[in-house]
Amino acid sequence: MRCTPRIQARTPFASCLSSCSRWSLALSLTLAAASSTAACGGSDSTSPDSAGTQTAPTEPATGEPTANGTPAGEKPGSNGDGGQPPADGPITPSTTPPLQLETDKAIVDALAVAKLDLGALPASLAELNPRQRSAVMKSFTLALGTTCEGCHSKSGDQIDFKVETPNIKVTKKMWSEYVGKLKKKDGGPIYCDSCHQKKMKFLDTADNRSLGVWMKENFVSKLARKDGNSHACSTCHGSPFNGPILDAWEK
Repeated sequence: MRCTPRIQARTPFASCLSSCSRWSLALSLTLAAASSTAACGGSDSTSPDSAGTQTAPTEPATGEPTANGTPAGEKPGSNGDGGQPPADGPITPSTTPPLQLETDKAIVDALAVAKLDLGALPASLAELNPRQRSAVMKSFTLALGTTCEGCHSKSGDQIDFKVETPNIKVTKKMWSEYVGKLKKKDGGPIYCDSCHQKKMKFLDTADNRSLGVWMKENFVSKLARKDGNSHACSTCHGSPFNGPILDAWEK
């Protein structure tokens, strides 16, 4: 730094020299401190040139399970019940059985009565004729281990087949989204018993992380889309990831 003529006109030379010396000393101390900090591993501060341009950590694609089994976009280890293990703790294996990739022969036979081929089923239940609908309903009771009342409501002592219950709405959606759009990795068909295996409710939802691992190992790794597009969690859950899809399907 040099003293400008204007400063010299107002300040004695000795005073100006003293001021310059103090400034130089301060600059030297600042540079020395910076060098010391760099030698010790640096700091968390951001240089002026890079301020505001820090790169955010890379996140998994939305809807894809993370390393801890939780789909990206969901809080690890939490489904609202407050009883989840720590996100960095061990993942308890899910009690949900793996997919059953061979359809029960009794179901195949029930569909065959109405000349329905497991590998060429209609994309929607609305496309079934009365005889086919009756055969499919029979297959539902076998696949889910239930009776007609599992989906249909009763009016007195009679079953009311005209009332569209939440379970009926879910069934229609599962048919179109799973039976109609998905297949096994080897190209073979899937059916209701592939997942349900004689149970109305089959998923163990106690721990979101173990559920995420199960989903990845079964729904993603063992299945494929019939349309040939890439299959991932987002096939069913959308993007951004929406976990409780059945809640919307029931409405």
